[in-house]
Amino acid sequence: MSPTNTTTTALADVAARIRELREIAGLTQAAAAEQTGFTLDEYKVYEAGAEDLPFSFIHKSAQLYDVDMSELLVGASTERLTHYAVTRRGAGRVTAREDGIEISELAPMFRDKFAEPYWVTYKYSEEQQSQPIALHAHEGHEFDLIISGSLKVQIGDHIEVLSEGDSIYYNSTVDHGEIAVGGADCVFCAVVLPGAPATEEFADTIKPLETKQPLIYNNFIDTVEDEIGAPLSVKFKNIDNYNFAFDVVDVLAETKPAKLAMLHVDRDFNERR
Repeated sequence: MSPTNTTTTALADVAARIRELREIAGLTQAAAAEQTGFTLDEYKVYEAGAEDLPFSFIHKSAQLYDVDMSELLVGASTERLTHYAVTRRGAGRVTAREDGIEISELAPMFRDKFAEPYWVTYKYSEEQQSQPIALHAHEGHEFDLIISGSLKVQIGDHIEVLSEGDSIYYNSTVDHGEIAVGGADCVFCAVVLPGAPATEEFADTIKPLETKQPLIYNNFIDTVEDEIGAPLSVKFKNIDNYNFAFDVVDVLAETKPAKLAMLHVDRDFNERR
């Protein structure tokens, strides 16, 4: 399905807002591309509004500049609802459109949302059936409810096939991806919950400093910090005895044996953990 002139204009406006935010932030296109996970060529095309904008580009740009996605989609001056918002069938605002995927926001006018609901259509592609699923990740959790068709979902190393009425809830910081299967397009409702509680794998990286266990570097570095935790001075110690393999790798293996040590992805996108 080709985008309408109205949709093309709206997405061009989104691209212009993202470009303005980048310039205000003092970032180069190369820096913004790196921080959002796109190549420089891809970033330049999307920011120029020369192609349909992937949802991931808008979502990661909103995260980069710390703004609500609605600010990118409709601008900062739009008044929003505080009690409830109704979106009639087919009236969701197109958030992103890329090859084979269309995503519409279902509550764009509601203020201070705890979650972002979307109406998503994945076009069936025979070519995709024999290819690895493209994976991506973003902060928070996600809930998907299948409305029609079937969806093949990969979460990390696990694959599920969902049909009409099925749903899935998952940690979206884990690499994940989806394709329509079964010979027909798939329509589903996706609810993104940003800032969800961290999983155990990441929890120790965001605990307040005073609650953390002693860190390995304390054996080799003494620091002096100010009242907000910024380092004032750093002094190295035990330099002659330091060995990265013994003092870091082995200690991590002993103290956190269940944590991921290495992730290997081959040229066919097969993962080994």
